[in-house]
Amino acid sequence: PLMAFNDEARNPLMNIRFPIWFLPLIVAGALSSCELIEGDGGQEGQTSETVFGANHSLDAPGGLNEFVSNNQISNRSPLAAVHKISITVGRKSLTPSQINQYAALSVISKGELNRFANTAMAGEGFRQSLTYWCNQLLEGLHQYERGENALNLVSEESYPNRKWYRAEGIHQGGNLYDVNRVLYYLFQRSTNSAVMNQTCNLMIYLVEQNIPFTNVLTANYLVGDDFLELALGVRTYDDSTLPDRTLRPIFVPNRPIAGVLTDPVFLRLHTTTSTNVNRHRAWFVLRQFFDTDVLATNSRVNVQPTVLDNPTMNAQECAVCHRIMDPLAGTFKNWDRHGRYRPQEWPSNMRRPGLSELFLTPSGSLPNALQWVAGQMADDPRFAVSMVKRFFQIITGNRVLSASDPDSALYDAQQNFFNYTAVLFWAENYDFRVVIREIVTSPFFLGLTSVELVPNFGSRRVLTPELLSAKTEAIFGRRWASGNGTDYLTDPNQYLQIMGGNNNRVRTIDAMNSTILSVVRRMANEISCSIVSLDFSRKAGERQLFLNLNQDTSFFEILPVKNTIRFLNQKILGITPSFFEIQNQYAALLEIQAAGQAAIAAGFPVRLEWNCRRSRDEAGNLLPPERVVDNDPEFNVRGWSAFLKALMLRAEYIHE
Repeated sequence: PLMAFNDEARNPLMNIRFPIWFLPLIVAGALSSCELIEGDGGQEGQTSETVFGANHSLDAPGGLNEFVSNNQISNRSPLAAVHKISITVGRKSLTPSQINQYAALSVISKGELNRFANTAMAGEGFRQSLTYWCNQLLEGLHQYERGENALNLVSEESYPNRKWYRAEGIHQGGNLYDVNRVLYYLFQRSTNSAVMNQTCNLMIYLVEQNIPFTNVLTANYLVGDDFLELALGVRTYDDSTLPDRTLRPIFVPNRPIAGVLTDPVFLRLHTTTSTNVNRHRAWFVLRQFFDTDVLATNSRVNVQPTVLDNPTMNAQECAVCHRIMDPLAGTFKNWDRHGRYRPQEWPSNMRRPGLSELFLTPSGSLPNALQWVAGQMADDPRFAVSMVKRFFQIITGNRVLSASDPDSALYDAQQNFFNYTAVLFWAENYDFRVVIREIVTSPFFLGLTSVELVPNFGSRRVLTPELLSAKTEAIFGRRWASGNGTDYLTDPNQYLQIMGGNNNRVRTIDAMNSTILSVVRRMANEISCSIVSLDFSRKAGERQLFLNLNQDTSFFEILPVKNTIRFLNQKILGITPSFFEIQNQYAALLEIQAAGQAAIAAGFPVRLEWNCRRSRDEAGNLLPPERVVDNDPEFNVRGWSAFLKALMLRAEYIHE
């Protein structure tokens, strides 16, 4: 056997053995002193055993469990753990029954966390999380979501009917409520999104249909809806019904498709030039999908003039990187800088196309070189490890350490976790939900420790503006947006970049500063009152925040008010406040009300500001008088608004 799991008493995968596709790696490593392709901090002659390690149990010496024990890393409370998983994965808040269930527990098992994570991986919120993570993986995709940016990025040759709605007599003129104008912008936005998110929709489809995630590289079809088919010109518009948004495979004739590798938007995002010759594409694919960062494994050098005759082939200083990168670059030879399929000859002064110098593309497969190499990569254990590492960094915000990092114990713990999760990923037929589940239930995501004691451990970063906006919507049912729907936190023309986002390409700010705090304070100021009034305008059984109160319930009704304080802490922050914390927060609430009533007595308006009033329900129907929120003579609505604002400014809300 190539490798056996030697910790059978504790390892749930004790009966699994590595498959036959590991053999070429062993044989090739024995035949050549050159590495196949180096992984992060890897050594020459890597095999499956050196990639995955000999022991995959988290209880192994130097493994994750030993690191947690040695570094005083504590667990979050059961409520805090499931709250964090629910918001991050499913983008939905806990229900009152879930809050009561998990708040009553003092400990929670790994099995129960797994079950909860599995249930969170469903629904539209989970789709949004997958799309966000996909944008982070591809680095920069999100910048094309506005207007026709993605449609303008791709060629008419690839999408012959990309702006189909213009030819259907649907115009963009008229007033805001003109049906044709509404349809025009709906169809424009939907078509642009369908073209831009092909790879992300592929990921969603693979996860929801329980298809092996290797298909993100090997799928010979696109995934989209009617809007993508309309852009491709394989469907005609039927004006008797709206286009169907159901995701499904779409086969395109005369185009050899290989998942993300042949996505025209991806190819345009990571384009090429006559001198780069697809090397950027190869470097990016190796780093993101094959656990190989060429720039990290080899230091830069200055090439001497005497060896400048084709240095990428002949100068050892250059060849150390180019012999890894150039064969894969050659497999992109049939796709030009515009992402079009244009078969062409590969330059004779470069290495032949293949996965590496040892795995060259067969001559008969050269017209479909990317499809061939995608299959080779998907069958390699480094694909599984790479997916775990990339999404670990995206989801937790923690840096993946290299072997040269001074914190060798944390490096060993990370490697142990990556290898353990990669083997589970493979054992479950590349079910990507396994990767997400293991990451969000691990101490790297849920563990608590001080940054001084263990830097780069635990998820404690300031939320990106995209994630803060999603969290606000998950908990309160609405985002901080203008009247026309512009999201202040995620719009590039508003607060996206100063809050640390940059079109999902570069995370520029990781620590709290006065600018971020000022923006969050303004958000809390502007939406807290409307959130409170909206909840009070609902029927008693449909409220999400004030379950046992009305807008005129006196703050001196101590029991229901304190119960509401406890519930709001649990729902918004995921924590159960102590008796003394509830007492302090209740005293602050009374103080706010007293100050507000004194201001009203001095002439401050009784009537609420316009954005705090509610005379219609969420469907636009007039409310009965007892549910209208308009006047606030006791300062109850504004008191609860101030309380919500205070919770939204807590570190537990702004940080992950």
